[in-house]
Amino acid sequence: MSRLVGDLIVLAKTRRPDFPATAHVDLGQLTAALPAKARVLGDRDWVLDAAADGTVVVDEQRITRAVLQLTDNAVKHTEQGDTIAIGSAISGSTATLWVHDTGPAVPAEIRELIFERFGRGTVRPGDEGFGLGLSIVRAIAEAHGGTVSVAENPHDQPEGARFELTLPTEEVTTPWPRS
Repeated sequence: MSRLVGDLIVLAKTRRPDFPATAHVDLGQLTAALPAKARVLGDRDWVLDAAADGTVVVDEQRITRAVLQLTDNAVKHTEQGDTIAIGSAISGSTATLWVHDTGPAVPAEIRELIFERFGRGTVRPGDEGFGLGLSIVRAIAEAHGGTVSVAENPHDQPEGARFELTLPTEEVTTPWPRS
């Protein structure tokens, strides 16, 4: 119950203008540190896909939480020894962080549902989540002026899921109240 309340409090706080405490962050260093942090979530083959060369203006703690939530979901939908890759790239004024796994693909019909509060896709036995994790990721992304989505798999890779967190590289100010 305390975890549920804590998650709901985080969701409520994301609407405050002071929620993201932004600073210039080296995206490559942030990305390179993420697989080691995620490793404690499960016995998987953790891979660093790519680490962007550049800086972004983000709340490092919140972005780390968002990516670790994505990796936690990847662990829940993969098996021991499966691969989970983390990476980042910068293109123009946009930065992308991603988590890609070798588990089942996310069906197209639930790709929006899973980002809603209490929205859930297929739940594996033992998953005691409330369906708030991905809505927290979405709220963190939106607080930074960004988005989160499930990317389409290439035709040569029908399995697996790739979640992308897309953020502006510079700080975006959002008027209060955010709605």
